[in-house]
Amino acid sequence: MLRPIALALIASLGFAAPAQAIIGGQEAGADLSAHVVMLSSDRGSFCSAAVIAPDLLLTAGHCVRAGANYRLLTFVQGRPVLSELGTVVVHPGFDDSAYEGRKFIIDLALVRLKAPLEGYAALPLAAEAGISGQAYRIAGFGVSAKGAGRTGGVLREATLTGVAPVSRIQLRLKSADGAVGSCQGDSGGPVLHDGVLVGVLASAVGPGQSHGCGGATGVALIGVALPWIRTTAARMGTPLP
Repeated sequence: MLRPIALALIASLGFAAPAQAIIGGQEAGADLSAHVVMLSSDRGSFCSAAVIAPDLLLTAGHCVRAGANYRLLTFVQGRPVLSELGTVVVHPGFDDSAYEGRKFIIDLALVRLKAPLEGYAALPLAAEAGISGQAYRIAGFGVSAKGAGRTGGVLREATLTGVAPVSRIQLRLKSADGAVGSCQGDSGGPVLHDGVLVGVLASAVGPGQSHGCGGATGVALIGVALPWIRTTAARMGTPLP
């Protein structure tokens, strides 16, 4: 079953702990660190988010559910810093119950910040859909194993391959050995093809479709939602190039 991959933000989260993850991945390269931030909730969860403008983030819709307060988490000289968000808009096609019904949905949201980020850079957006057989680079701040909170908070990456089924709104990724993938806390992290943002991390299952992580990784594609992203960004006060 596909599962959203947000995670409880445990007080003992090990922000500086070295670990191998995304499941089976590695610590992200310096070229990725300027494009990914964390979002934390007062309900004790956190997600990743992709920077698409100095004051605008793209993340998964299930990362910013109504009824909670969210804050931006960045790192200054290696120390975590929390700051307030501005406006959050979830795509109107998002359905919070879809994953339990094993349905693909447009799992996207835009977050406008109260102040522009310093030291971060925007990722270009792709209009293309996901393609089976192509290589995709993923990144997120999630854990190295389901429930292993102390391994979260470190930006990690992996390269996965698009596999069937492919829809216009979501793409499924796997590794050659079926043991690498996203996990809790990686939701909203960028999915890149040739350096261009094609979607964000949205869901995960364990090997053999089991509960957990490291099997298939679900991606919320931005291609079909690109008109909404551009229109909404402009209405939020941040027109995209």
